[in-house]
Amino acid sequence: MLVRGIVDFSQVTKKLEGAELEADNARKIQHGLKTESRPHTRLAISQASVIFENASNPTIAERFIESRLYQSQKYPSKNYMYSALNKGQYLPSVYVRDKMDFNTLSQISLKGELAAGLEVSLLLKVYSTALGNKGVSLEAVICDEPIRYTGAGTSDAMSSLFARGFKIMAPAAAASPPAHSYAISA
Repeated sequence: MLVRGIVDFSQVTKKLEGAELEADNARKIQHGLKTESRPHTRLAISQASVIFENASNPTIAERFIESRLYQSQKYPSKNYMYSALNKGQYLPSVYVRDKMDFNTLSQISLKGELAAGLEVSLLLKVYSTALGNKGVSLEAVICDEPIRYTGAGTSDAMSSLFARGFKIMAPAAAASPPAHSYAISA
């Protein structure tokens, strides 16, 4: 399943765990939100919409994900929002679209967290737990435009550029073939 939107918050390069997870859960408790006990990555998007494989006959899973889109009363201009988690042992894969063929993807290694405002598509996977329950996991992030990174964790000089509205783009892809390259239909 694909959900398309604009990045509001990205933490996909490392898992939220330990003291950082405890502090995050404390913030969630203060706001009356559900806490997470397991280390995880997450990505929150706004302007979210489910990309149906067959719009005239959506699957049960697609309808479930669509029902999980929510609107913020605090930020109504963000339209529908969605927050995806990955509690698995592996980080979600990240892909960029080919400039000449929108349906061709190349896997990349991130050099930082994805910048807020970046257009992305989230690949979600429905799975069954050992207890027979169903869950949804963030399997991959597809960057629908040239990749940009957040200013967090950068040098003071770089932070100064971000503060002035500059966007730092990823370098052009190397001539060697990517680790994985896939063709998909959007």
